[in-house]
Amino acid sequence: MIRRRAVSPFKVGRYFLFGLPAFLWIIIITSIISIIGFILFNALPSSADYLVLSPEKILKGEALWTLITHMFFHADFLHLFVNMFSL
Repeated sequence: MIRRRAVSPFKVGRYFLFGLPAFLWIIIITSIISIIGFILFNALPSSADYLVLSPEKILKGEALWTLITHMFFHADFLHLFVNMFSL
């Protein structure tokens, strides 16, 4: 009789976290963050200044976190859809 090892839901490799492929997790996480951004930007339009990439601020050494945050926020649902579809 062959014994099978228990499969961890956090398996490293092509599939991880409950058997979903990595690209699907990227789509899920980016979509959730973008939807939060849509709500945040509508409620507080000035919050976009802190999260959207601004090359002038980067060159001055300010707002360096926008090098990461701009990848997760999208202008609208069409922009989000096209980016996620291209994945």
